[in-house]
Amino acid sequence: MIFNILNRKLCTGLYIGDKQIVACQLAKSRKGFSLQKILFFEIEQEIIDRRRIIREHDRLSYIINKQFSDNNFNPKKAALTLGGFFVSFKKVLIENASNADLKKRIFSEAQKHIPFDLEEIYLDFQLLETSNNKRKAKEALIVAAKKDIVDSYLLLFKKLSVKPTVIDVDIFALYNAYILNYGISNDTILLMDINYKRTLFIVIKRKVPLCLLEIPAEYPNNADDEFEDKIKRWHLKIENAVELFYSEYPREKIDKAVLNGECAKLESIKEFAENIANNICLFDPFKRIDINRNLFGYSSIKKAAPYAGICIGVASRGFY
Repeated sequence: MIFNILNRKLCTGLYIGDKQIVACQLAKSRKGFSLQKILFFEIEQEIIDRRRIIREHDRLSYIINKQFSDNNFNPKKAALTLGGFFVSFKKVLIENASNADLKKRIFSEAQKHIPFDLEEIYLDFQLLETSNNKRKAKEALIVAAKKDIVDSYLLLFKKLSVKPTVIDVDIFALYNAYILNYGISNDTILLMDINYKRTLFIVIKRKVPLCLLEIPAEYPNNADDEFEDKIKRWHLKIENAVELFYSEYPREKIDKAVLNGECAKLESIKEFAENIANNICLFDPFKRIDINRNLFGYSSIKKAAPYAGICIGVASRGFY
């Protein structure tokens, strides 16, 4: 399914999930960004396994190229987002670090915290804004991704004849989409992206991501033979994540839970979230995105919303 309006200078984001592909194009507008195109469709699960490894490059590139061609979606460049077990990230506090030796200190921290051989990964970091002004320290998010898997996704881009401009991480792309659409708040916000294969768990205060976790927690569908057991395991893992957050930030209190993903609308999810925060709402990835309602139907945008957040977040990176 695709929707299209004007042809301007665009930034494209591509999200490749377990069974959903989402591509969107944004343009700058007076208010921030406008949605130019959005394309989303499902693929067979065996093409990408549960760990987000591409098993059939030729088949996947054929499917995506056909969708691009059939829907007049022809990006020359795109930002890509990755997630899964082959991506690892850790937030660290680096004290008394000058700009000159920051990279060395980051590398040293990566050796302590990243569960991969450093020769087998691409390593990067991003300095985070922090509300702690009393200590001379820099807070950084260290991100590592296994080279063979990243190269596998770059091979897919080559087969699509699309140039990669940014490689981001799912969880940080979702965080970016939240800040883009909801701005900065003094409340402590829990943002969860809940899908049948994994859950992204982010706690945000002002513009600071206090907690970032990708939890390999399966939320079962009703037809699952182990439905009750898997529900209990999922609840336990999320409860452990909440406890971890409070152990690190004992003076904080989660004021609001914002739910995203294909499982977000389930009543059981809402009931569980009410035990974490009094205020519960669904994430709207188009809240501050200009949309021409004459060309983008309300029902279609609503249908795309659970899958669009990460893609919107990574597409916006192309403007910075």
